[in-house]
Amino acid sequence: MTSPEILCNRLLDAIKRKLPKDANMANILTDILFIGKEAAYRRLRGEVSFTLYEAALIARKFQISLDSIINLAPFENLIFELKPQRFYNLRDIDYKMLEEYIDVLKFSKTDPKAEQVFTSNVFPQFPSHKHYLLTKYSSFRWMYLNEKADAIKSFHEMEFPDRLYKLCRDCVNETMNIANTSYIWDSTIFQSIVKEIKYFSNIELINAQDVLLLKNELEELLNFIERITAIGRFENGNKIQIYISDITSDTGYAYLDTEYLHLSMINAFALNYLVALDKRTLDKIKERVQSLKRVSTLISESGEEQRLRFLRAQREIVSTL
Repeated sequence: MTSPEILCNRLLDAIKRKLPKDANMANILTDILFIGKEAAYRRLRGEVSFTLYEAALIARKFQISLDSIINLAPFENLIFELKPQRFYNLRDIDYKMLEEYIDVLKFSKTDPKAEQVFTSNVFPQFPSHKHYLLTKYSSFRWMYLNEKADAIKSFHEMEFPDRLYKLCRDCVNETMNIANTSYIWDSTIFQSIVKEIKYFSNIELINAQDVLLLKNELEELLNFIERITAIGRFENGNKIQIYISDITSDTGYAYLDTEYLHLSMINAFALNYLVALDKRTLDKIKERVQSLKRVSTLISESGEEQRLRFLRAQREIVSTL
């Protein structure tokens, strides 16, 4: 795997090839990235790596292909980086990763041809993280799966920082600002979260009142899904396609494809992702997504009978809480 240091050096070399020999690189980075002079010098010395958002800004400014920076040989292994993020007792780096992804989305929404896809074989973060308790539930679930037994708290007792909720909500809102979005969901996505909530209720980690509050938010989410599938648009007018898969996917996939950014993600370890930035990997993920679409039914705009059947089935599942 190519190290971050090598990738940063390649990016700096690509910038230099675009500039006159007497150009001041520190001043240029300061202007492009809106950072201080010392922060620019730390990047030039290799003490600090460029973030994904910074690399995208540089690529757009100088018309540089990030693929050329990664420089994959035809038969070289695909480059993935694990983004090991916590969703309980977050560190500064965890918040920064969320903030960086939001910056990437803000950068990408200016591209009228930008496209993103999210596939889910379990209850999806997008768009459920618009809702406070469903977002808190994701944090609670992460805690239960990753913390030691003596550190686990009940859903009601668990602290859920306002900063984390705001970032998660902003993340969902910014995804809706991308010009073209597709969700591909397993037909049992609501069944998975309902089953989990019942389990946590049975072992007394979620009380009866919180179960009802979660149920209410699931119903609100279904109402939102019904509205956007009926017109095939988010409330801001951007296109949304929702597919219901007849075959359960092996894992969750996602990608964001713009003129200067080819971001691929594979779900791993409960809310974490393996991330790649090259076009070759993106093409592989797109192939996987197309294979899922072939065994799925489009329920946004068209497929009214299938849409009503899906929504009815999910509401019946939620009603059992």
